[in-house]
Amino acid sequence: MPQQANHIRKLPALLVEQIAAGEVVERPSSVVKELIENSLDAGSSSIDIHLEDGGKRLIQVTDDGQGIAPDQLSMALESHATSKLKEAVDLHRIMTLGFRGEALSSMVAVATVEIASRPAAEDSAHRVVGTQGDIEHLTPLAMRPGTRISVRDLFSAVPARRRFLKSSSAEVSRCSAAVKSISLSYPTVAFSLTHDERTVLRYPADQTLLDRISEVLGSEVAQQMIPLTGDDAIAGWIGRPDLQRRNSDAIYTFLNGRFLRDKVLQHAVREGFRGFQIPGQFPVAVVGIEVDPEHVDVNVHPSKLEVRFRDREQI
Repeated sequence: MPQQANHIRKLPALLVEQIAAGEVVERPSSVVKELIENSLDAGSSSIDIHLEDGGKRLIQVTDDGQGIAPDQLSMALESHATSKLKEAVDLHRIMTLGFRGEALSSMVAVATVEIASRPAAEDSAHRVVGTQGDIEHLTPLAMRPGTRISVRDLFSAVPARRRFLKSSSAEVSRCSAAVKSISLSYPTVAFSLTHDERTVLRYPADQTLLDRISEVLGSEVAQQMIPLTGDDAIAGWIGRPDLQRRNSDAIYTFLNGRFLRDKVLQHAVREGFRGFQIPGQFPVAVVGIEVDPEHVDVNVHPSKLEVRFRDREQI
């Protein structure tokens, strides 16, 4: 009996969103990263992250940034809605950490997302909730100026994805690593991370980069770091040659304030230690590079951890 041909059909909008969300929302740490980047783009000086059950039950990020106007709140949860791009040419000169307008809508497709926000000029805050593509109407509430985003029951709408998450402690560790990485690029911003009412980390505001390195990597490491000098486009601290690691986890590279796990930048750092490092060992480095945004494409990786340079040799 001949096999019946399958018909081509258009996928339902929610299923499309859930498939697309897989590239943006991989696990709790990717949610934490996206929400922190939104807070930094909003000019926040203090960012508090709270997790429950490793972020599987709740991820809540609260900041003191500029807030979102009431008439913009609902749109913030819609796909391809952003305040950071206006036309195609802007994509070739990205000045912000976020820009695609995909993160929040991707979270709505796989979880319940609540945004409560109050711009400083408003007398009260407003709240909007989105879940599985549906967005509720605004409701007012009392709150300090800033924004609080709560992501509840991550992957409740796609149980198969939820089963791939690790233990709560493992997910907290990943979230902590994400906060540490970003915080090194913003030492003047205060960060805190709590899990089930336990403080995981807390970094005060207005630190120097070396102060933040001491907080993140430890005072013993900070005491063995040497400042980078001689080039206005490069700033940071590198470990003495005898300060070595078995992997590249202690190489922190930033491009225009964006934390990256970029092979070109990591290779450039390791090349700088050639001849000083034992084969198979890795240096400790916190290096920030400033490049004209027109000379780099940050829109080449789903989680924006890698970029494409116009002139790799210059890097």
